[in-house]
Amino acid sequence: MAIIALVAFLGIIYMLPSLGSVKQSVFGKFLPDDVINLGLDLKGGIHLTLGVDVDKALANSLIQTGRDVRDQARENGIPVLRPTSSNDGQHLQLVLSNADKRQEMDDLLSQHFQVLKVDGVESAPEGHLRYTVSFISRYKDNLARMTVDQAVKTIRNRIDEFGVAEPDIRKQADNRIQIQLPGLQDPERAIKLIGKTAHLEFKVVDDNADPDKAQKGVLPPGEELSVLRHRNPDGSYLERPIVLRSDAVMTGEYISDARASFDHNNQSYVALSFTPSGARQFERVTGENVKKRLAIVLDGKVYSAPTIQEKISGGRASITGRFSTEEARDLAIVLRAGALPAPVTILEQRSVGPSLGQESIEKGIHSALIGGIAVVAFMAFYYGYAGVVAAWPWGSTLCSSSPGWPALGLP
Repeated sequence: MAIIALVAFLGIIYMLPSLGSVKQSVFGKFLPDDVINLGLDLKGGIHLTLGVDVDKALANSLIQTGRDVRDQARENGIPVLRPTSSNDGQHLQLVLSNADKRQEMDDLLSQHFQVLKVDGVESAPEGHLRYTVSFISRYKDNLARMTVDQAVKTIRNRIDEFGVAEPDIRKQADNRIQIQLPGLQDPERAIKLIGKTAHLEFKVVDDNADPDKAQKGVLPPGEELSVLRHRNPDGSYLERPIVLRSDAVMTGEYISDARASFDHNNQSYVALSFTPSGARQFERVTGENVKKRLAIVLDGKVYSAPTIQEKISGGRASITGRFSTEEARDLAIVLRAGALPAPVTILEQRSVGPSLGQESIEKGIHSALIGGIAVVAFMAFYYGYAGVVAAWPWGSTLCSSSPGWPALGLP
């Protein structure tokens, strides 16, 4: 009995902090800090199922590997043109402009790029050779698994920054992620925060290119058409065409911190801090492009394109774009948490109210009362007075202390 009483007392002590009125009372400071975290059924919230576009991550990785092949080949005196990807993103074409260098190209691929396999080599105009390469199956499987794992980690970091208590985030089959956010007050904002890829790039603007011709498909080699976002005072956005160099001079992987701040005109912006290596690279990039515009590209859209007046040292930069305070804070959150390795899509979205859990609790109480009454009635009917005593809370103690009760065959 003493052990049962002690366990019951400790259970009550650890249960009381979960009652708001008790936690806020004068006795709250004497109670444990841990509380019972309520799930969606008791607290309400949203349930999301996300699909991770693993094929897009594989395509991006293949393009980046192709650029690495080209850079290393040129360092070794092997002339390789800019790699191009197939429509499905599963294959990459590398053009060797000097067919006499084929053996050296084969050695480079076999020794330094073992994750690639050569699907074919064919002749191209002007005496060139066109290599078609792709990832080996084992590497594709590992990259797909790591992509989903990194997406889970990035989403968890974003939600932690957002301030949702006890989120449930888990990986599922078929490259899916399940997210449950109990007690969420602003689901639309959270969904935008979770789904933003947040791929940050710094690209040089080509001010000599004609945006009108670019919109018709006339673009110089190695350049691309993008849009420059401009936020109007009424909150709407105006997008203007802008031509950029395709290759990013720097990416967001070098960001160590991002914070929302205000300028002297009380306009919100995002202040960036780079890692030591990122600071050195940013200093080199700005030094090489003085008097040129440097576009800050997030998820394919240009948020600002300031002109570089001089080499910038110190490892700091800023993203401006007439953000609202909430937009600047959310952008800082996703940049601190890191970019998603691949785009995600919302496959399922459900808002769950706390009424379901409350209904389950009420049904549980009712079933316990009805079941208890039924048990007592049966014991009284079948065993008579002995059954009543056995069913009473202290009946088992009375039965075990009296030598006459076991002969009745009580359970």
